[in-house]
Amino acid sequence: MPSRRSLLATCGSAAAVALAGCLSSGSTRGGTTTGDATGTTATSTTEPPSPEVREVDPADLDRGVPLALPDVGVSLDGPPARAFAVGTDDPDADPKPHPVWVWNATDAMLTVELHLAMGSASGSETTLLAESVTLDPGSAVAVALRERRHYYRLTTLVGNREEDVTVRHSDVDCNDSATDVAVTSEKIRTSSVTTDMACGTSTGV
Repeated sequence: MPSRRSLLATCGSAAAVALAGCLSSGSTRGGTTTGDATGTTATSTTEPPSPEVREVDPADLDRGVPLALPDVGVSLDGPPARAFAVGTDDPDADPKPHPVWVWNATDAMLTVELHLAMGSASGSETTLLAESVTLDPGSAVAVALRERRHYYRLTTLVGNREEDVTVRHSDVDCNDSATDVAVTSEKIRTSSVTTDMACGTSTGV
């Protein structure tokens, strides 16, 4: 993700918006269990529980940073069309949420599929969100990542095009930050932006 050497740092390529479908409390794959000849079973280190995923009022989403892709023809003049929160949010504590905005940066209505997964240090992966979304031109859907995990991966699919965005534990910190995913007529672009503050050291999940 972007380095935090300047007041605002951008990186990547972009876009997000819309919805219709299912929220998941989590389906997990890749967990490991081992056993020995005596029948004793050892289970891998317990992972934190899956965060709750819920739809929230888009007007309540505080982005805090400008567009990471200012050249794709979309605007932050208003809230996203839809918004989802992943985990709980304490406004008086760190880390701050990291929202991912998926934009329809075309001149026509657009249907996109969004798949959000949470990964763990043990290699397991849990599906948190799967939505088919129809977007008006210039609109977006936002997914606010409010709890740290080893990583989150948001996949945006439009027709035969696909783009993954990974938000790691270190990307959700005391800084205001966001990732933009822009579906244009030619390709899907992603980029991230963050403020540059002196955050405390934290350990990974």
